[in-house]
Amino acid sequence: MANTRRATNAMWFGIVGILLVFPFGVVLGPAALYTGISALRRGRNSGGTMAGSGRAIAGIVMGSIVCCLCGFALLIEVVVFLLTGAPMPAY
Repeated sequence: MANTRRATNAMWFGIVGILLVFPFGVVLGPAALYTGISALRRGRNSGGTMAGSGRAIAGIVMGSIVCCLCGFALLIEVVVFLLTGAPMPAY
């Protein structure tokens, strides 16, 4: 069975997205989700000739975590802006 390059990319997007969540998480989180879901669908439709479903699932999980962290940071930013009238300072 051949590993899919897309599943490996999803896993790496997820790993790098978790490590660099605040500067690049907005881009890498959805990229990990998209490539992971795509790799998982291709693997299931291949009839068992493609492997890498574990890597695809890892990319989906890590991409979801990154998206949730970015969404939570955005929510905090909006709440702080509404309460104080100024953006949250980045020290």
